[in-house]
Amino acid sequence: MSFEHFHQSEAPALGYLHDGSAVINRPHSHIDTNNPNLDYLEDALSEIDPKDETFIVQTVTFQENIGESICVETDDEDEIVYARRHGRNGYTRFVKNKAAEKTKEITVVLKKDEYAKDPTYILITAFAGPKAEPEPWDKKATTQSRIFWDSHALIFDTEMIIEGSEQKDCPW
Repeated sequence: MSFEHFHQSEAPALGYLHDGSAVINRPHSHIDTNNPNLDYLEDALSEIDPKDETFIVQTVTFQENIGESICVETDDEDEIVYARRHGRNGYTRFVKNKAAEKTKEITVVLKKDEYAKDPTYILITAFAGPKAEPEPWDKKATTQSRIFWDSHALIFDTEMIIEGSEQKDCPW
């Protein structure tokens, strides 16, 4: 079943947007809703005003640190590798010699469920930290995506990778 045909009645709400619209997780989601970095997800959702948009990317900032961002800036001194993550269609850039950084932000990506009877949004992704560009292989990637991912990477060993997919050469 594609998530375009996944209806509100089939999933419990993860939370509600500022206007009362429900937010549900999608089938086969890569979001671990038990992740302690997402303890603030419900609060973040309540801060988002959807303005009847069909696709939302918004970063919510809290007063205190709410978790750790695994997407960090890199430089020429860093040990970079590329690997395929489970559930992804391309290679992700990873850094091996850095640690996650404390953050006050959660970034949320939502898609309006056009088939739901009541206003409902589907959680595409949510992560602790500031907005990241789509990865260069993603169909929503732009020239800004490549620029961003040439200077950022995910912390290695924080995501499950496909065994044997690790490589040093940039695949993009």
